[in-house]
Amino acid sequence: PRRPGCTRSPPSGTLATGPVHGLAWSGPLGDPEGLALDGLSAVFALAASLVWIATSVYSLAYDRGPSPLLAGTFALTLAAIALLVASTSFLLFVIGWEVMTLASYGMILEAHGRADRVYHAAFVFLAFGEGSTLLVIVAIAALRVGSGSFLFDALPVGSALASVAFLAGLVGFGLKMGVAPFHMSEWLPIAHSSAPSNASAILSATLTLAGAYGLFRLLSLLPGPPVWWGAVVLGIGAVSALLGALFAAVSEHAKGLPAYSTIENNGLILVALGVALVAEADGLTYLAGFALFAALYQALVHAVAKSGLFLTAGIVERGAGTLDLNAVQGAGTDGDGAGSVGAILSALSLAPRRRSPGSSASG
Repeated sequence: PRRPGCTRSPPSGTLATGPVHGLAWSGPLGDPEGLALDGLSAVFALAASLVWIATSVYSLAYDRGPSPLLAGTFALTLAAIALLVASTSFLLFVIGWEVMTLASYGMILEAHGRADRVYHAAFVFLAFGEGSTLLVIVAIAALRVGSGSFLFDALPVGSALASVAFLAGLVGFGLKMGVAPFHMSEWLPIAHSSAPSNASAILSATLTLAGAYGLFRLLSLLPGPPVWWGAVVLGIGAVSALLGALFAAVSEHAKGLPAYSTIENNGLILVALGVALVAEADGLTYLAGFALFAALYQALVHAVAKSGLFLTAGIVERGAGTLDLNAVQGAGTDGDGAGSVGAILSALSLAPRRRSPGSSASG
């Protein structure tokens, strides 16, 4: 299949250009279906691949023991993310999106003997995940009505339908990213604190970025954006980045801190994307391209850094038996070079953490 770029698309459309060939077949609704990578999907596929390699190595070395359900849902989550990133139509995208959500729910549910806290965390995650799916379907329905096709290379014909698709997609994908105002539910920190560390790395570094990819892909298909689209994305991103950084700075939980930092980083991605949309609307092509590059760079760095932090948190939890940052200072440094290096490199993406009054100044 091909993913030809569209001349009226915002900056992310420039990455979705050129003939990209892959696996193709005839879909049940008459549209050709297939799997392929273009410039945009390749960036997110690279980020996901780096995380998958790191979490797989971690799982072999640090897992507590064989867990068929965890192993199965872990593999299914990765396969679903690969499907939605490589899909050439929204039909395959939604299938991958929903399988990813349900498999991630299973990963959280498997953690720590399925205690009541884990059941609650898994239910909260599933509720927000299904809400996200419904809104994404609304956005896709608007595209289908406007273009008559589920293919990525078809455009809606009316500005009203384009705005409906944009708003529904922004809220739906924003739910998955955990950005403002949905951060107030704290579903992302709740899910991360209850999931195994390898599952947390997948949830933060790739699953939330699947929301970012969906938003990028949607915007690459819509007609030239009005300024207010960019202003809305920029505003949501700025609030998310600020509040995520503040919550991360005061968090004393080894998984809660990077979870809030995930909200911050996703906010920064939206800030850069919002700038790109505003610049595109004003005809500032070079600024739009630079802002788009910044958004994709932030997405790639976020994936690597957050997966490292969550995996390091798992190493520390094994050594110290707790995730309280005030109680584990120095844990993982005795003979655990992987934990130390991972913590140092990954922590470079974090805001400075407030030290509680009773904590020691020494490591």
